[in-house]
Amino acid sequence: MPATSILHANALTQQAWPKTFFEYMLKNMIFSDLMGAPGSGMPIVIDRTLVGRAGDQITFELDQPLTGAGQGNDGTLEGNEEAMSFWNMPMVLAERGHAVVENGLMTNKRAAINIITKGFYALNRWAAEQFENDLIYAMCGLGNQGTYAGEGSTGIETVNEVAPSTNRIIRGGQTLAGVYKEVAKDADLGKGGATDYKNYLFGTRVIEAMRMKAQLAAPKIQPVLVNGRYYYVCVYHPLQRRALRAETGETGWQRIVADAYNRGMGNWLFGKQGNGRERMFNGIDGVYDDVILYCSERLPTRVADEVLDQGDKIDKSIVSGTARVARAVLLGASAVAVAWGKDWSRRTKKFDYDRKTGIATDAIYAVKKVQFRNPGANQSTNTPGDDYGVIVADTCCEEV
Repeated sequence: MPATSILHANALTQQAWPKTFFEYMLKNMIFSDLMGAPGSGMPIVIDRTLVGRAGDQITFELDQPLTGAGQGNDGTLEGNEEAMSFWNMPMVLAERGHAVVENGLMTNKRAAINIITKGFYALNRWAAEQFENDLIYAMCGLGNQGTYAGEGSTGIETVNEVAPSTNRIIRGGQTLAGVYKEVAKDADLGKGGATDYKNYLFGTRVIEAMRMKAQLAAPKIQPVLVNGRYYYVCVYHPLQRRALRAETGETGWQRIVADAYNRGMGNWLFGKQGNGRERMFNGIDGVYDDVILYCSERLPTRVADEVLDQGDKIDKSIVSGTARVARAVLLGASAVAVAWGKDWSRRTKKFDYDRKTGIATDAIYAVKKVQFRNPGANQSTNTPGDDYGVIVADTCCEEV
């Protein structure tokens, strides 16, 4: 049982050391504004049906629209009825927990640090970070702990793994001048030589392509209603943002900034400075083509011989330190589902004749990219459909 120990040689051992807590800066948590209950139309749907109830699986239902033309003048309805179809999406819940324990009386004596109090805060931060990572893995179509979907190399099972469906992924990019092209697989990105990756960067043309694919999908990926207008939400990696900001021409980053300036500092583009209906989400980069732009360092990147999807290795020309392949996501309504079985809770335990205390936190939940299954005519085939509310785009990016 690994225990937290502060030895005499540690600089934190108390020697007239001031009672100051050094706080670690957490990475930005951007997804809280994107969550809502079922039916809210938000990108991340939160379901709490199983909180306080028995069961480890919940099934969501999607009523398919009728497609028949119906009957015209003097037509006969009897015998020409249309069968309704109800698609389904099961989610299996799993447990996740972590703990810390103090090493003993002398550790507590040496430093003016309450390890149990510190442990509470550390576990709270850990739980928040792990949950947001799970959201990222799910919406990106990755497996648990950032593996590829189906790899099965981790004991964590809170993400119900669903790889990107064929019709919901873009592989390609653009030059800084806005010349856009796509390739068939990640292995083709930048394979033309040491600088070929510069032909597949992230930018406004990529955002347009993602939005177009969402809008023309069958069925259409529904946008999110915000303050009376409909938007999609795009989340990209900081290295992709770097390329977006470096894009030249009138439709690049300079246009986004200019539009924001012209609308005034109270505009929702500036997030935290807006008020009431003028306020959108905190921390956004801007809006382009009715797509709200977010940046998160948690988005996955890969280099040569690594994979985002099983069997699709990044080309050897994508060398760490020079370039990477990053996956951006575009979210519509009900893109990701979260099912809670038990909220995060904290507990303590005494060890060694009550001389040592441990503290733990745990929860039961599942995160899954929404993808409904077609039960078929026999009601038991359950063929997976396309991703319901997510488009992903794999582009190259230049390392700093």
